[in-house]
Amino acid sequence: MTVIGWLALVVLLLVIFSVTTTLFIRPPHNPTLIHALSITPLIAGVLFAFTLPNSLIFIDESVASFVNIIVPLGCIIAAFPLVIRANRVKRAI
Repeated sequence: MTVIGWLALVVLLLVIFSVTTTLFIRPPHNPTLIHALSITPLIAGVLFAFTLPNSLIFIDESVASFVNIIVPLGCIIAAFPLVIRANRVKRAI
């Protein structure tokens, strides 16, 4: 994996981790912010897949294509509990 690929993956993981800790530890009181935070991993995964060329992620094109498919799917899986939590928090407000 190239340096830019590692850097993009670390930034993506930091975004997902920070959004998760924000929503589960101290959610904001604004319902719009809660919804925006819950879909942030989806947006980050799509931006990862569509903005980085395959040559910047991996040297091998087939592995880079595989990573471009798996990363957004992982972000969908990471965003699913966040969306559920956001709906529960919005109902409680």
